[in-house]
Amino acid sequence: MNNFKKLQKEQEEQYKDNLSGIKNSLQSNLNVITAFTDLFDTYISKFIKCLLSNLTSEQQNINKEKD
Repeated sequence: MNNFKKLQKEQEEQYKDNLSGIKNSLQSNLNVITAFTDLFDTYISKFIKCLLSNLTSEQQNINKEKD
C-alpha cells in the first residue's frame, strides 16, 4: 500500500474518533440547554405570571381604597 494512502487512512480514523467526541459534546450541550429551557418554561414563567397577578391585584386594591 502506498504510504500516502496509509497516512490518509490513519488520518481518517483519527477524524472519525474526533468527530464522535465532538458529536457527544454537542449532544450533552444541547441536553443542558433543553433542561434550562424546560425549567424556564415550567417554573420561571409561572412565577412571573404569579408575580404580575399579585401586582395587578394589589394595584386594584389600592385603587379601590382611593375611591
